[in-house]
Amino acid sequence: MNAMSVWRRFVLPLAVAGGLVAGLGARGLFAGDVLLKSEPDGKPFVVGAAVADITPEIGPGKRTVFLGGSGVNRPARRVLDPITARALVVEHGGVKIALAAVDLVGFMNNEVAAVRESLPAAWGINYLMVCATHVHSAPDSIGIWALPLGADRAWLAKVRERIKEAVGRANEARRPARLTHFLTHTGVKGFIRDSRPPEVIDDTLTAMKFDDAETGATIATVVGWGNHPETIPLDGNDLSSDFPHFLREGVASGVGAGDKRVLGVGGTVIFWNACVGGLMTPLGVPVKRFDTGEVVAGESYKKAQALGDNLAAITLKTIAAGGTSDDQPRLYAHARRVRIPVSNPRFRLAALTGLIQRDNANGTLESEVGVVEIGLMQAILAPGEVYPELVVGGVEMPEGHDRGDRVLEKVPLKKAMENYTKFPWVIGLANDELGYLLPYTQWDEQKPFTYQLRSAPYGEENSPGPEGGPRVYGEIYHLLKERAGG
Repeated sequence: MNAMSVWRRFVLPLAVAGGLVAGLGARGLFAGDVLLKSEPDGKPFVVGAAVADITPEIGPGKRTVFLGGSGVNRPARRVLDPITARALVVEHGGVKIALAAVDLVGFMNNEVAAVRESLPAAWGINYLMVCATHVHSAPDSIGIWALPLGADRAWLAKVRERIKEAVGRANEARRPARLTHFLTHTGVKGFIRDSRPPEVIDDTLTAMKFDDAETGATIATVVGWGNHPETIPLDGNDLSSDFPHFLREGVASGVGAGDKRVLGVGGTVIFWNACVGGLMTPLGVPVKRFDTGEVVAGESYKKAQALGDNLAAITLKTIAAGGTSDDQPRLYAHARRVRIPVSNPRFRLAALTGLIQRDNANGTLESEVGVVEIGLMQAILAPGEVYPELVVGGVEMPEGHDRGDRVLEKVPLKKAMENYTKFPWVIGLANDELGYLLPYTQWDEQKPFTYQLRSAPYGEENSPGPEGGPRVYGEIYHLLKERAGG
């Protein structure tokens, strides 16, 4: 049974019967916008990191765990590696922020709000960001792949508690730290492809390494790169954090074989996914191992390891080559509440029935965007799967598109960042999962289809609507302009 058939059979009757309450369990955001800023004062960052396991129990007598991000009702049969919540706490000049990443297909804004509300005031955390790595072999944390019941609310409560636990332990473990910034490019071949025209790929890999100011030992390394973690067969039933697992393990403990072995740096390693819309994917991409030269073509756990190991090797070699020391520590965070227009009937129906537990007032969802700076880096917080066209450029107005007579997103977001930082980051699926965030003039549901396609391209069906991408882009662009003083 395909996804649409399931929706017609299960979800529509619930809506007609009024079986669930719209917005059930929805929670507010932080009270007002957040604007935090510390100034360079010659004092170091104070940093801690921690990891908590969020893997659900699988086996006889346990509730069935359905995987999210691909086919409907995929029961997990075994665990290949743990899925985790990883937290970084950074403090400077009286400002303390926490940045957490979870191995999930997405983590909705109301869930983020609930975690924020649970943090004890005594911890002194001024702002919390939670992003998802967007793995397609983790439990359905949204609710649209486990029908008709939706996400397991009891397990999600445990996830919230484990995020809080990771933040708390990171907060306790913080100590003075030195920060070094890194930036490189992976290239495209053997790593990623764009499955939808126009072909626009951001292959930037960014990293931050925090070292104990006294001992020099690694406290944490954060790696940012954009691609769908879907190297494991999508019709399978294996629970895993996909290539981010091997990337993190490799950076921490070392990677490779024989004389190609690259030593790890230790500490806690955190992965933040970047631009994955478009669709950025490793599907159909043969991966050649950096150490043995073996080519892994088909989707498999072996391919997840090959891709993750290659990314770890690139990260470690970039670190070994040297980066830019951050001798002027400062923190900045500006997060703003926004309402995103939602015209996608599937999304609206899911909210109406309570399958997605969000408010849907006046056809909009409350979400947030943000800009965060840690020393020399600047990161945009995008609440969904942002298309690289909005970030690095290449927005087109192809013949056959459905919307608009002019490009709305004229200045790529990284272009708006380049005069401010040499280390621009994109943190995708940050504080929400709104789905695909498309350029307005690339929206294409009606014939004739763009780029001589025979059928409608994939993306629109899992997007909030044609106004979603432009709205998120515009709000982030204004935050960047405000920060730059323009």
